[in-house]
Parts: sequence; structure tokens; C-alpha cells
Amino acid sequence: MTMTETVPTERTATAAELADEAARIDRARTGTQLPRTLHALCQQGARLLPCPQCWQRPARPCTVSGTPGDHLARYQEALRRGLITSGELASVISELPVVAPHVIVLGGRRQ
Repeated sequence: MTMTETVPTERTATAAELADEAARIDRARTGTQLPRTLHALCQQGARLLPCPQCWQRPARPCTVSGTPGDHLARYQEALRRGLITSGELASVISELPVVAPHVIVLGGRRQ
């Protein structure tokens, strides 16, 4: 009695899988990431730290009433600690007429 061995056939990748793989390789090669929104920068960077300007606790906005906002000092501290990049900080301050630690950032604008 002899047994026949079954060898699985090799599956070929689809065009979408190949394109996704090529995109991942390009991102890894260039070291670029997708840009984060201001909300993401705030939640994943600035609000992880206490505010060095008003000493607001982490995860809470610096403004107590009205539209939530944070002191620019919080973003600068997040840059110093490596939570956001200098390019991301530049996008935060691009609309500000004054760049000072006490300025409140609301959606990229000064209050």
C-alpha cells in the first residue's frame, strides 16, 4: 500500500495585495507616515502631558469653558519629548499670528 503525498498549490497574490505591499515598502524606505490631524496631534501628543503653562492635567484641555483648546506650550513640550515631529508642530502653528507659549490653539487658530 502506497500513500500519495499532496503538495499544496502556491497561491498567487492579487493586484490589490501587490499594490499594498509596494506601498508599505515605499513608506518603510522613505520613513514617512501619514499626516495626523490636529485632533490626533492633540490626543496622541499634547494631551498626554500636563500643560507646562497652566498645569492642566493630562487628557484635559487647557480651556475650561467654550471650545476645547490647549496652550502652544503643551505642543512644544510634546515635541521635546518626541511625541510629535517638528513638521507636525509647524502645521499646528502655521495659522497662528503670534507664536508664544501662552497662545491657545483651537483648530489651528489663535484664541
